[in-house]
Amino acid sequence: MNALAGHGDAPDDTMLALRGFGVSYGERRVLTDIDLDLPGKGVTVLLGPSGTGKSTLLRTLSGVNGADPSLRLHGHWRYQATGQRPPLVMQKTQLMVSSVFENLVDGWPERSRMTGREQVVHVSAWLASLGLRRLGEHLRSAVLDLPPADQRLVAILRAALLETPLMLVDEPTAGLRADHTAGIVDLLRLLGTQRSVLVATHHLGHARAMADRVLLIASRRVQEFGPASAFFDGPRSDAGRQFLRTGSCPEEPLVAIDAAPAELSEPEPEPERCRAPVMAPVLAPAVAPGRPRSLGPTGFAWLIPGQLAGTPWPGLVHPADYDLSLLQGVGVTRLVSLTDRPFDAHRAAARGMAVSHEAVIDMQPPSAEQALRLCRCLDEWLERAEVVALHCHAGLGRTGTLLAAYWIWRHAGRLDGDRALREVRQRHPGWVQSASQIDFLNRFARAAAGVPQAFAGLAPRASQACASPSPS
Repeated sequence: MNALAGHGDAPDDTMLALRGFGVSYGERRVLTDIDLDLPGKGVTVLLGPSGTGKSTLLRTLSGVNGADPSLRLHGHWRYQATGQRPPLVMQKTQLMVSSVFENLVDGWPERSRMTGREQVVHVSAWLASLGLRRLGEHLRSAVLDLPPADQRLVAILRAALLETPLMLVDEPTAGLRADHTAGIVDLLRLLGTQRSVLVATHHLGHARAMADRVLLIASRRVQEFGPASAFFDGPRSDAGRQFLRTGSCPEEPLVAIDAAPAELSEPEPEPERCRAPVMAPVLAPAVAPGRPRSLGPTGFAWLIPGQLAGTPWPGLVHPADYDLSLLQGVGVTRLVSLTDRPFDAHRAAARGMAVSHEAVIDMQPPSAEQALRLCRCLDEWLERAEVVALHCHAGLGRTGTLLAAYWIWRHAGRLDGDRALREVRQRHPGWVQSASQIDFLNRFARAAAGVPQAFAGLAPRASQACASPSPS
């Protein structure tokens, strides 16, 4: 039986085919029923709200997630490069502490067939063909001496040099200055003329500039997949229309797996021409892994130990009651939801937690009024000895931005935006995700340092602004 039989055969020129593909961690389904055919060339941009599973899809296809004992895979896949996995350029790729050249050729299979001089000549010519001759002139330079945008280029080029038929790239421009991203977008566009490239990004401008196709995932499912021009001119789905308007769309809460789904099946032998690998499931008990109660849920981190923290939406990966029990175990008495809808107040109350709500658009900063209102409420809650945890969906962008804003507020203007960002990222390296959020922190810090009185009147100081609605 063909690996895709019963789910619709893929076209002959398909580079990657998924049918009913899903990913779960323990009992929590993160992606479900993904059907997808990627052609042999072109850039497919993967869009969706933060925490919706974009990185999970890329990491699973590349094999990076394979070591997680709670991982379960469902459905079928077929990749043209039999027996291989496509390389992934992760958002926070770790470069070797060595030269640009050594970083580029690390893992390059052709290296063993060439002399050292031949390697340099080949890599230099290849960079020149991509319009990156200037980078070829710095092959012997220390890669960590390069600007951040050029370091990101090196990470992408290292994967591109493998000449695989498919590349996976996760948030290639995240955290970079807006005026430093054009070279990365241009490179990915060029690589898409030579192979298939699947790129996850939150930046709609960059998506428009590089995409041949758009894949929108929300609520664990494909909402739209098709030509980029059609998506940007007139998306077919409500989720697509809202995503273009706001940069996000509502997410359904993750649910437990209702019944044991069919695990990935081994196909019967096929003709050698089209034989394709099928992901083997990791057979492990479908339970949330143990975690010391003093640490909180997965993704939880303290900004002020024992007082103020950030966390993902309870139930994002593991069951909500499990996450709530861990939040209760570290003493949290108040959840602050930064999502479009608040966390279920009844469910939180059963664990002794109040819920407050301040909606912020995914991947965007809060308004000045929102940040000031929340800072004043945090002052009041902490003065009352409450233990507060902020959360958005993934517990990264919106959560980190407002925690960093409070860190600036708490230091009464003595921190600039860069220092505040560095200090909060020492607590959690993923806090604050987008360039617009970083720009907001810089503006917020300048206002706090230069004209503190400008904040007066922007947000109420009264306790009423910090009250929690009672569960109805």
